[in-house]
Amino acid sequence: MDMNIVVLTGNLAQDPDLRVTASGSHVVNFRIAVNGKSEKDVVFVDVVAWQKQAENIAKYLTKGSRVLVRGELTTNTYTNQANKRISKLLVKATQVLFIGAKKVQPSKSPKDHKNHEAANFDLDELDSFDELEEAIETDDM
Repeated sequence: MDMNIVVLTGNLAQDPDLRVTASGSHVVNFRIAVNGKSEKDVVFVDVVAWQKQAENIAKYLTKGSRVLVRGELTTNTYTNQANKRISKLLVKATQVLFIGAKKVQPSKSPKDHKNHEAANFDLDELDSFDELEEAIETDDM
C-alpha cells in the first residue's frame, strides 16, 4: 500500500495569497521555509489550502508566522508564457495549525473557532512522530 502523508513545520516565507476561483471556491497559496540540520539547510515548500481553511490562513497568518502543515504531496502542471510545460510539487494541506500565534477572539461558532485557534505547544517536547500524530488527531495542540 502506498502512502502520501506530509507533515512539516516552518515559517511562512511570504504573505499568503488568497484568491477566489470562477466557481467561488477560496484558495490560498503560501510558501514555508523548513529548517534542516543547519541554518544553511533550508527547504522552501509551496502549500495550497482551500475553502474556510484558506480564508483563515489569509486572515490570521503573515510572513514569518510559524505553522504545522499536514497534507499530501501533489503536482501542479501548467504551460507557461513561453509555451513550455512546467510541473512542480506542492503540498495540498488538509490541516494547518498556527503554532505560537496570538490567540484570536473567540468566534460565536465553536466550529469556526477551531479552524483558526492558535496551537500553542513546543514541538521539542514531543518524543516521536507517533506523539505528533496523536496530538494532531486528538487536537490536543
